[in-house]
Amino acid sequence: MLKNVAVIAMDGVAAFELGVLCEVFGTDRTDDGFPGYRFHVCTPDGKPVATKSGFSIVPGADLTPVEDADLVAVPAHSDDAEIPAAVLDALRRADARGAYVMSVCSGAFVLGAAGLLDGRECTTHWRYADALADRHPLAKVSCNSLYVQHGNLLTSAGTAAGIDASLHLVRQEHGSEIATKLARRMVVPPHRDG
Repeated sequence: MLKNVAVIAMDGVAAFELGVLCEVFGTDRTDDGFPGYRFHVCTPDGKPVATKSGFSIVPGADLTPVEDADLVAVPAHSDDAEIPAAVLDALRRADARGAYVMSVCSGAFVLGAAGLLDGRECTTHWRYADALADRHPLAKVSCNSLYVQHGNLLTSAGTAAGIDASLHLVRQEHGSEIATKLARRMVVPPHRDG
């Protein structure tokens, strides 16, 4: 059962994509009958990071919560940014122990850099699909999907597709009734086929 969620934010993180993950998994709605999550926004060293939108965020943790998270998510960030080795190692360990590993938009480049896309179906924003395929030739990149799940790995296309992928995971873990109720609360379609 999905209970512990860790989101990895690095310099250049996209604020909206980070916000999607915070909205779905970080907002406490237990009083309304939704499942609750132990939720952490993590940075490689626990220090603030700059967003693409001109402001910084202060994380709740360093990478420690990633070690026992049921879901490790990476929001979009600059596709050519250097990724700290500690982040790549943490993602590999999460994948190896069977945790869900999810990217939103260009966050797929981080999963690719960790080697997690090799031999797996995946997606990213259509604008970056060719670059992802070129950089990670062993990945099976689909440029026409809202989101793709390959085992424990989930990748989503652009910003709104991150909502779709998140609701897909909620539906899978907690059932259609909870996912539909959450979508209604967020005023989004309960399901767009990925």
